[in-house]
Amino acid sequence: MQTLKIQTEVSQDHTITIRLPSDISVGTHEFIVIYDEQVTDKKIDLMKYSGTIAWQEDGLAYQQAIRAEWNDAQ
Repeated sequence: MQTLKIQTEVSQDHTITIRLPSDISVGTHEFIVIYDEQVTDKKIDLMKYSGTIAWQEDGLAYQQAIRAEWNDAQ
């Protein structure tokens, strides 16, 4: 089994045409089609969420404590 990633356009009649690489042998094969929804270039401003969570302790101190637990476990 191999994975082949191809980007193609879907036509108005909802069909696609895929040209396979020449190293795929002639004969009967089984194909599974997995598709992503249309990709958009919409950018999300993540900074609008900055400071929206009430955190009770210093973020850096919390991060260092968690990492210390990892180091102590080894």
